[in-house]
Amino acid sequence: MEGSKRRIIDHATLSDHEKKNLLILETIRRKGPVARADISRLVDLNNVTVTSYVDQYLKKNVLQEAGVHISTGGRKPTLVDLDATRAFAIGVGLNAVDFIAVLTNLKGKILHKVKIERDAETNS
Repeated sequence: MEGSKRRIIDHATLSDHEKKNLLILETIRRKGPVARADISRLVDLNNVTVTSYVDQYLKKNVLQEAGVHISTGGRKPTLVDLDATRAFAIGVGLNAVDFIAVLTNLKGKILHKVKIERDAETNS
């Protein structure tokens, strides 16, 4: 653990394929809906690599097509975005004062939150 900052994923132990997966998906999560060419530019990977990963995510329904982008010429690029309803994440926090649990969609939107005050006398 580095100072007070914890890492859930140790990037040093990830394969090149796993690093690209995370980089592409995080870019789509933050910037989506976004065109493949923009993803390629943002993550510094070539268009063929990005298209290959994005196509796999589309087949698995992790991503969805989200319209088309404005074009200055040629074919209009298709935008892709996370299918926020495809999977969910749970976060849990426990401290001396309370217990908090949240359920979020893939885009990080909190769908449900539970907060339970802890009894200071019984410490439960």
